[in-house]
Amino acid sequence: MCDCLEYSIPPAAASAVAANTAAISALSGDLASAQALLAKTLTVRLAADISTNLLTTQPAAFNLPVVAGKTYKFRYDLVTQASATTTACQVTVTGPASPTRFACVLRECLGEFSESVRYSKGNYPGYTAQTTTPAANADTFCCIEGVITPSVSGNLSLLFYSTSAGTVAIKAGSIATLVEV
Repeated sequence: MCDCLEYSIPPAAASAVAANTAAISALSGDLASAQALLAKTLTVRLAADISTNLLTTQPAAFNLPVVAGKTYKFRYDLVTQASATTTACQVTVTGPASPTRFACVLRECLGEFSESVRYSKGNYPGYTAQTTTPAANADTFCCIEGVITPSVSGNLSLLFYSTSAGTVAIKAGSIATLVEV
């Protein structure tokens, strides 16, 4: 005679084990999807302020490489400052000539309770409309986001300048993100 204990898993417990195993398998699939997405995502955080005074400036850190025929979602989250209330930091994006698809929204803070919104489709937008700043040397926020399918490879680039003789800056910590979709 055997001194062994015989044990069987009750049906409810077996069902729970099967459900947990399925959930773990699904998470593994989600993890693979997440890893694939991360491989197609470029995020750049500006390490130091970039300033200009009346000159159009193109921060090299915010040149996002795009390949002809691929579709990308992009977003620039910018903290800006102007040295005087009589000037403003105007921004836009530009990129490879004649994109197959381009659409974006430019949003900027105009004061404590207002914003300006501009839409662009088919062509790269003009600069944001703000000509003054609510407060000198105070942080304001600007966001540019959209979709591009370039017809030739190149860079999607941020451009900015000061509307008058004052100095404007894109502040450290501003972020650019590009995702191949």
